Amino acid sequence: MPFVYGEVDANIPGIFSYPKPYYDYGGRVLYYDGFEDGILRWTQNDNQGGQTPPGITHITSRISRSGTKCLQIHMPRGNTNFQDANIGLQAEPLGAFPIIGLEAQLFILADSCRIGFSIERFNASSNSKYEWRVEYNVSGGNAGQWRHIYGVGGGSGENILAETILSPSQGAGGAPQGGIPGYGMWTPVKLLADLSNTGAAGLILHSGELKSTATAGGVNDGGEAYGGAHLPADMVKVEFHVNGDGGVNACDFYIDDVYVTVENVLQ
Repeated sequence: MPFVYGEVDANIPGIFSYPKPYYDYGGRVLYYDGFEDGILRWTQNDNQGGQTPPGITHITSRISRSGTKCLQIHMPRGNTNFQDANIGLQAEPLGAFPIIGLEAQLFILADSCRIGFSIERFNASSNSKYEWRVEYNVSGGNAGQWRHIYGVGGGSGENILAETILSPSQGAGGAPQGGIPGYGMWTPVKLLADLSNTGAAGLILHSGELKSTATAGGVNDGGEAYGGAHLPADMVKVEFHVNGDGGVNACDFYIDDVYVTVENVLQ
């Protein structure tokens, strides 16, 4: 099944025909996308500006974990901006500030850049946003680290999980190989965020068989004003984003079997 929207109890056998979540902690599935119908439901908010060529977010049939298609975020060589995939979901009637999980299978074909997962809710008092955000660094001083990004405008960061996510594109000296292997190169990742906790220890990250340490910092206080009326308190936004670091090679990040869940416990 390519797409499901609406609360589903993943613990009831036979009620769903999509792959069972890799990290199943008894939560309720609010959204699933396997991209098999080829419809891009995710917006491409980015700051590409006058970059030539710009980044792109699209559905590809080049590789898939559980079918024939997946989501691809492409960052051209030399680009230092962001390229995103975003979707907004209404959590009603589950409460204004639930614990939300964002799970996906991740495949990296890159020797630079970073890939991020985030869950956002809107801060009505300042007409801005709170963001529970993590990023995996493929290269640079924090290569092989998942980092928690926090503070005003995401100006601070802390390493919370060390992991080597192999890319088949990295050969001798990091040179791209261009190969596409099979199922075994996908890495399951799940970010869980307690949207009622904007302070320390408000998120947990699972990557492969590893689990992050408790976060010392709070949320990313977006400091970004939104024009007009702010979104309702029961609306959440989930996002995948790629940030270029000016590398000499293009970078590709593939995402499949995306779940947004409402969890009972932050674990």
